[in-house]
Formats: sequence, C-alpha cells, structure tokens
Amino acid sequence: MMECKKEEKSMKEYKYKAFISYRHLEPDMQAAERLQKLLESYKPPKNITDKKEKWRIFRDVSELQSSSDLSEAISNAIEDSEFLIVICSPAYTESKWCMKELMHFRELHGDTNENIITLLVSGEPDKAFPELLRYADMKTVDENGHESMVKVEVEPLAANITADSLKASMKKLNTEYLRIAAPLIGCDFNDLYQREKRREAQRKALVYGSAAAVLSVITIISTASAVTISKKNSEIKKKNDKINNQYAELVDKTNKLLVENAEHLAAESEVLYKNNEFVMAVKKAVEALPYGDSDKPVIPEAEYVLSREMGAYDMETLIPRYALNHESAIEKLSYTNKGNSIVSQDNTGIYLWKAEDGSLIKKITSQDEEFASSKYGASNKLNSIICTDTDKSGTMFSYTGQPGSLAYDTSTVFDAIYPDYAHNVSDSEPGTDGKVFLYNSDGTVWRIDSSDGKVTWKRAMQDNAYEVIEIVCDGQNILRVYSDKQYLTDGSAIAGTGIYIDVIDAESGEIVSSSNLSEVTAGNINYKNTVEVKTAENNILYLFISDTLNSKVQEQIASYDLKDGKATLRKSVPIAKQSIVTINQVGIHMVDGSVITTIYDQADSDVKSYVTRYDEGLDKEVWKAELSAGIKQDDKVFLFRSDKTGCAENMLAIVGRKSISLINYDTGAVISNITLDKDNFAIDVSFSDHGLIMFATDTGNEYVVSVKSFTGSSPKKYAYHIQEFDAPFKCFSYSRGRYVTAAEYANTAYIQYTEKTAAFSPVTLGSDHRIVSVLACDNDGSNALVNAKVYPEGSKDGALVTYIYQDKTGEYAKLNDLQGYTVEAAKTVAKDQVIALVCGNSYQYKMVRIDLKSKSVTEISGGCDAGKNIDRLRSDGNSVYNIIDHGKKIVKIDADGKVSEWDLDGRTSQAGMYDVSGTGVISVYVKDEKNNTETFEFYDFDNHTRVTAALDYKSLYGDEVRQVFGNAIALSSGRVMIFDQKEGKLLHDVKLSGLAHEPVAYAAYDGRYMVLCRDSKLYEFDGNGLTGKVLSLECSDDYNGKKISEADISNSNLLEVVSSSDKDCFYVVWNETQAWCVNKDKFKVRYHIGDFACAALDADKLYVCNRYDGKAGSFPLYTAKQLVDSARAYLKCLGEKMEEN
Repeated sequence: MMECKKEEKSMKEYKYKAFISYRHLEPDMQAAERLQKLLESYKPPKNITDKKEKWRIFRDVSELQSSSDLSEAISNAIEDSEFLIVICSPAYTESKWCMKELMHFRELHGDTNENIITLLVSGEPDKAFPELLRYADMKTVDENGHESMVKVEVEPLAANITADSLKASMKKLNTEYLRIAAPLIGCDFNDLYQREKRREAQRKALVYGSAAAVLSVITIISTASAVTISKKNSEIKKKNDKINNQYAELVDKTNKLLVENAEHLAAESEVLYKNNEFVMAVKKAVEALPYGDSDKPVIPEAEYVLSREMGAYDMETLIPRYALNHESAIEKLSYTNKGNSIVSQDNTGIYLWKAEDGSLIKKITSQDEEFASSKYGASNKLNSIICTDTDKSGTMFSYTGQPGSLAYDTSTVFDAIYPDYAHNVSDSEPGTDGKVFLYNSDGTVWRIDSSDGKVTWKRAMQDNAYEVIEIVCDGQNILRVYSDKQYLTDGSAIAGTGIYIDVIDAESGEIVSSSNLSEVTAGNINYKNTVEVKTAENNILYLFISDTLNSKVQEQIASYDLKDGKATLRKSVPIAKQSIVTINQVGIHMVDGSVITTIYDQADSDVKSYVTRYDEGLDKEVWKAELSAGIKQDDKVFLFRSDKTGCAENMLAIVGRKSISLINYDTGAVISNITLDKDNFAIDVSFSDHGLIMFATDTGNEYVVSVKSFTGSSPKKYAYHIQEFDAPFKCFSYSRGRYVTAAEYANTAYIQYTEKTAAFSPVTLGSDHRIVSVLACDNDGSNALVNAKVYPEGSKDGALVTYIYQDKTGEYAKLNDLQGYTVEAAKTVAKDQVIALVCGNSYQYKMVRIDLKSKSVTEISGGCDAGKNIDRLRSDGNSVYNIIDHGKKIVKIDADGKVSEWDLDGRTSQAGMYDVSGTGVISVYVKDEKNNTETFEFYDFDNHTRVTAALDYKSLYGDEVRQVFGNAIALSSGRVMIFDQKEGKLLHDVKLSGLAHEPVAYAAYDGRYMVLCRDSKLYEFDGNGLTGKVLSLECSDDYNGKKISEADISNSNLLEVVSSSDKDCFYVVWNETQAWCVNKDKFKVRYHIGDFACAALDADKLYVCNRYDGKAGSFPLYTAKQLVDSARAYLKCLGEKMEEN
C-alpha cells in the first residue's frame, strides 16, 4: 500500500483546481493546452485520496471567450484557483501580463511560492524561471542575535519537457504531467508514477483477458450456431443492429468532438488576433480547418477568423510578409543602406537582414573573434549605434480619394486629419540610410557595412586608455570618453585620474582630435555623474555639466575648444533654475553653423521647455523661445528653408515623442506648438525639405504634417493619415513603401508592405476613370454593369459613364444609349438580363432592360411610369417588382421586358411596406385613407389572385405596422404576425421577448425569419419565438456609412438578404456595401465582405467596390481549402513550421 499525505480540506472552496499561466507563443501555448486536457481527464487512484473530484483547470483562452473585461476575469480566476501552474520559458519572463498573474497569485499566498508548480518547456532554467520563483526570502540570525532577511536560491517544484522538437516535448508531457498531478493530489511523484504503472499493467491484463474471453465465447457461439444457425438469424440481426447503432452514436460523438475542438481553436485564434498576436492567430485558425486527409469538419467560425486575419476580401492587404526571428526581445530596429538592409539588436547580438526577402545576412555577437574582449572575456558586451538619416527629402504622397471631394476626421490634436492619402513611391524617393557602429566593453569602435556585415573601419582604444566611460554618436563624429592608466610599482595598471576624449570621424574612422578633459573635471567634478557629452563640430566640444555645490545642483551648458591635446573652456552658460536634484533634460544640436539648445524643466508643474539659438561656440545668444512642451534631449531637429517650402519664413522643427514645435529660425517666434494625444508617442520621425514632417505613433498609425498649413494669414493644424496597422509596436522604420515593425517584448520583427490580394481581379478602366459602383453582374459573374466617373486631365469635375466590363478579358464597352443618364438601381434577372432604373439630367426616370452579353439597352414601356415615387426594386426569380404612382400600383417586370400592373383601387402602400416572398407572391400593407381602413394583402401575378390577410386590426391595440417582410408584418410593440399567403389565415402571432436592443429591420428568406437589432446582431426566430441562433454583424473599421447601432426601424430598407451560388449559404447585406456570407444550417458568419457590390448566382464569384478609392474588382467565394492553402503558403513565407496533416 503506497503512503501518501492526505490533503487537509481547505477552508476555501475553489472553483478551479489550478490556473495555468503561460505566454501565447509556441511551444508554451501547445503545452498549456495539452496539460489542461491531461489534468482535466485525469482520475486519481482511489486509494490516494478520499475526494471524488473532477478537476477544472483554468486556461484563459478556453475560459474567457465571451468575457467583456479580460483583466478582471483573469484576476477573479486566479483568486478562484487553488494552485498556479507556470509554463516556463524565456518568453514567459518577458511578458508583463504573465508576471502580473504570477505576482497576483503570490500576493494571495503571503508573497510566497506556496502552491506554485512549474513546467519547463524551453530554455535554460536561469533564463526560463522568473526570479520570483528562483529565490526566496529567508530569515537569518547573526552571532549577535540580530535577525535579517536574505535572498537564497531555491529549486522550483518543476516538471521538465524540454526536447529537440515540439513533438518530442509533447510526448514527454504524457508522463511528466504526473509531476504536476502529484502536488495537486498531495502525494509523492514517485509513488504516484509507480501506482500509474501498476494501474496501466492491470488495464492491459484486463484487455487481454477480455479479448481471450471474447474469443472463447465466439468459438462456442460459432460451434452452436453451426448447428442451429437457421434459428439464430433474427437474434444475430438484432445484435448487428445494436452494434450499428452504437457505431453511429460513436461516430456522432466523434464528429461533435471534432466540431468542438475546431470551435475552440477558432476562438483561440480570435483572442490571439485581438491581443495583436497576428501570426499565431493565423496559425490557430489554420489548425481549426481541415487540410489534406484530415477528418476535421469545416466550421464557419474558423473560415471567418482566417479570412478576416488574412484580409481575404480586401483589395490590398498590409500584413507581415517576412519574419525576422531573434533569440530574445528586440531592442533596436531600423532600415539602413538606402533601404536595402535592416539592422536590429537584442541582448544576444546585432543582426543584419536583407530588406528584400528578410533573409539573415549576418549575426554579430560579443564572442565573435573580431569583437571579443581579452580583458572582459565572457562578460564582454557589444552595443550598436544606429545613426539613421532623418532627411528623407524626395518622399512624396498622393491623394487617393475622389477628385473634388476632400473628407476629413476631427481630432483633439489637429484641426483636421485627412485620411485618403498614401505613399507615392518614385525614383526620387531615397531609401532610408544611416550608419551602423558597434563598440564593445574595451571601448573599441567599429563601423559596419550593413550590406554584408563586413568591417568598414576599426578604431581601438588609445595606448594610454584604461577603460571607456561613454561613447556618443552625433551623426558626424563618434565621441569616445575614457580614463587614462596609472601604473603601480609592480607594473600593473589601474584607472588614473585623467579623463580624455577622442573625436572620431564617422566616415573615415580617423581620430580627428584626442584631448585631455582635466579642465572640465577640475574642482573634483566626478565626470561619470556630472558631465554629458553632447556633440562636437569644428574642434569645439559641447557639454552639459551638472555639479553639486552647497547641497544645490548647479547646471550649465559649456563649450570647449579642442586644441593641442586639451579641452579649454570657451563659454559657459549657466541654467538659471537650481534644484536639490538634477531635473533638466538638455539637448544640443548643430544646425546650419548655429547651436540650438533645448532645456526641459522636468520638475516644473507646468510642462515647459526653452529653446535657444547661439552662434558657434555659444559665443552669442541669437534668440530664446519658450514652448509648452516637454522636449527631450534626443528629439529630432530640422531646418526648413523658405525657398524649399514656399513659406514666408525659415522654420526650425523640433519633433519629440509627445510634441511637434515650429519656431521662426531667424527671430525665435513660436509659430506652432502641438502636444500629441496622451496615448500616442511619435516614433521614426523624418523630414522632407519641401515642408513635410513624417512620423508614426506607437499605437500603429502613420502620419504626415505639412508645415505650410501652420503658417500664413489663417494657419491651420492639418495632418494626413497615411497608414493604419492592426497592432501597436515598439520599433518601427519606413523605407520606400515598406515597413519593418516589432511589438513590445517581441522576439520577431516583421517586414510589412501593401500588396494586391492574390485572389483579387481588379476592374481596370482608363487611368482617368474612377469607379463609382458595380451595379449588377450576370449569373456566372463574367460581365458586370459598372458606373464610373471620367475626369479630363486636371479637372475635378467628372462625367458619369456606364460600362459593361468583361472580367476574363478586361475589355469594357460604353453604353452610349445611357449617355446623360445615371443608373440608380439594377437587378439581374434570368441569366444575363438586368432591369435598371435610370435617371436623366432633368430628373426624368425610366426603366430599361440591359443585355450584358449583347451590350444592348432597351427601354421598358407599357404603363411603367417610373417617375412617380419609386420604391426600392425587389427581385424574385426572373422578375423585378416595384411600387409606383405614389404607392397606388404594383408593377412586375419580367426578364423579357414584359410589364404587368396591379392597381390598388385608389388605396396606397407606403415605402418599405411591401416585400416579395420568393414564391412569386408580393406582400403589401395597404392604407385606404378615404375609408380609414388598413389591410395586409398578397398578390400573385402568375395566378391573378389577391388574398387579404385575416388581420383583426382592433386587436392591435394601438400597435403600428413598422415593416412588411416576406409573409409577415412587424409591429411597434415587438410582435410579429405571420400569415399563409394562399389563404390569408394567421399562422403565428409571435412576441419576440428577450431582445435587449431595439429592432432595426426584419427579413425573411427561404422559410427563415430574422430580426436585426441595434446591438448589430441578427436573431433568428420562428412561430414559437427566438430560436437561440444569433450572429454578430461586424462592419469594417473604415466603414463610414449609417451604422447599425445608430439606425432604427425607419432604416429597415438598408437590410437585404441575397442568394448565394453556394446553396448552403446566403448573404446578409447592410446599406448595399457591408455583406456577410452566412451558413444556413449553423446560422454563423463565414465571411465578411466590407466593400460588397453584387454576387453571381451560378458561380462562386462576387464583386466589390470602394467608391472612395475609385476601385472595384471581383473575388471568389472562397472554399475552406482555398483559404487554408493561401494561409499555409503565407506562413511558409514567414518561416513558420506547419504540420502536414
């Protein structure tokens, strides 16, 4: 009998046995998912514990799919968990959220590691285990009896599944999970392991014994059956039926498990996407869908998340194209070498990459022979200095919106932000350039050619140098400060009292001057704590000095002449305000021979900075300006000359993380001062000499500011929005239409750029054309009816022209018969016939039939007065219906142009109060103003019958009819009444209780009833009420039409349900542009199409049109295989490994 400590019952009843804290990266994520399944399915041996419990294990993705407040929910889950399981890897310690989870659990347990269990999945323990788990506070008593707390290293309670591959690691977990199960039970692992081995042996023995028994029974039965087989047929049949039923149940359960697993993976992908883990989100979505011979089902939730993440229905997509994988969190990142190379750094080394394809050119580390240190050995550190050129003159942008129309967004920072602008990359645009320098602990400096990683020049320390103190790059020079040597009597060297500076030319690597700073350090100034080297030019050194005198910090800006091997004070400018501590941020910049200093008083409650222009050497103050902004020492400074910008004055721009300031360079007058939004920080700041300031924000947006708009008689603060990214970033760099970005704490950077989506086939008309709409297409999608505006060169006024566009050949033909007319609505009937409503320049209306194949136009006549109160065209089969003549007539127009009318006998139907049912019957709510009566009627044009619904209007009790849809009416109280169209009798009187939001529109399609509410959700209902099926209709981020959340029942005509070529689906369309492809059976969204125009009925093709950009084209209605193949190819480009089955 094995011995085991019996767990005492906790005073608290926990909801979860354990909380798994892990990083949403592989292999951590797969280990967490697998561990959860193993523990939740584990049954402890009966003789170990008295408890009969099934463990619930909390893992955030599986538990919080519907949570509205993730942080609060996680906090509650930690408090409801008895144990914390930490999935340890180097990535874990880099996540602030993971560390918060760990600290919160420790706080609940007296800041100890009680009930914390670890699972090591990758990396060495010293890098993978958080310091909180590797050390513990221990009370010690010295020889005098004094108690003190000291940190001692402890060994965490851990299981280890590190292996050479993910597959091998997961295999180890199948036994190592018992190391975690043991403390959950409260017993020893070795005892539990041996017990499990015995239990497995018993299991096998039982299986083998059962098999032998079954074989024996079969033998006996077979012998008996041979004698009495004729009497046993019915009995055998019953048994076979039972086996078949059991097998069917097993198949059903298996299918349900496969669906549940796929839904779970899709939900994980959704969470990862919202947490800006883009690549991992795509991988999870791919994993949720079948590939190859997989038995996984196709679920619409997975199709939806994958299509959205991949931008499947975007004409162009800005997504990561190449991955730059690092060993730890990325610290620095920039384009260089005129945009042909990328340089980056993490704490293991410096990386050089090809910008074209993201391939690694070279990695340089501190232990490489060239960069190693004999003095510091393994503790040698290698640092990089990336001096990126901020002058990107030649960078151009273009307006992408409709000519003559300039939309803008409001802002708390700028007077207006114009969104429809983009990079216009040309040969004149320079690629991002810069210099890359490295220096090690010895103080040796190298310049590196970023194209191949070779050393351009090397500058070792001077012979008299003992150790380097600081190295600064001002763009033109490398400034290296060091202490000299002092020799002891035994010949060994120690740090001397002398401080020296080398000014090294950044281009050649030659030492321009080497000077003794004894005059700077006179008066016992401690150089390391009091002096900041800023810049040097023309043998003049500029410093910021902060010295303590009489318990006060005395600060000054000083210039020193570098001559004859020493630094001689030239000019000192004291900073007036003195404090107990150093509080000033000081920057010194050389601009066109002048010295620009910036001083930011960080202690002042009012955020202020002072900018001063001096002559060379600080000899004379030219002007001083005060700014309401916190200017940091590394903020970017640029001089805009009036002859380049076209402005009246030369302007000095100072751009920092939080502000943009413009100062008259000649007078010091402040032209403008902008403080950015508190949630945005400017990064990757650059300039173009014709007056542009370019920057990105860490929230994931790129902007341009034109300085010209800030000047003149009526200055305005205008900005132009160039690009929006799906996720925020810490590091960002732009060059010639491409970006390289890295998120905070990320090990991977991505090269991103905008590219046409592979499956998109654009509608291409002349270069002077801007497409306004794609009105209709034929049933196979090969021909489309297109409205476009033609703009003569230099004109902002375009003429509207209608074309028939052939998708396969790219040919297009102008419909001359519609010259002077605008096609306002169109419906496809039959195969390639379109019935259209057109309006002339003098607002004369008519109906026409357009043959997309022959490209002919025929006017429809015969009583169809289209000019009298046209309602929305509605199609049903091969016919189009409408209400005309001020609502007094119903009109049916067939594909051959035949017109049928039905007069309402002087009564009228109001807009939105009619619908077609899909059976050739039109439902109309009719008012008789003369007799003050209302009726709900059904008109069958084919059979020439009219049926009046059996509606007792007195029973409505003041309810108003709000909408007609299919064979039903919706009332203001929320009631829906459904009728039999043939007999008019009431089938259902439904009260839609349970809707939390106001209905916006109702729809009927293929026997299904739906209601759209202001929460942007579509609810299914039937004669008994809501069915419980609901889907969310999320519009595109850039959709600026009438939002569902802002609509009411008066906007019901904005909702339309359209048939799909996939008979298992239909389209839900809002405001003619936002569409969702919905799976009929599951009532779930497969795809969202943000610029929807129309869809083919017999081919898997649909058209999209962005009228703001003037672009249109076609997409396939993707199959799951097309999506998965595309995503896998994409992940392969990023270097991601994918399972083949």
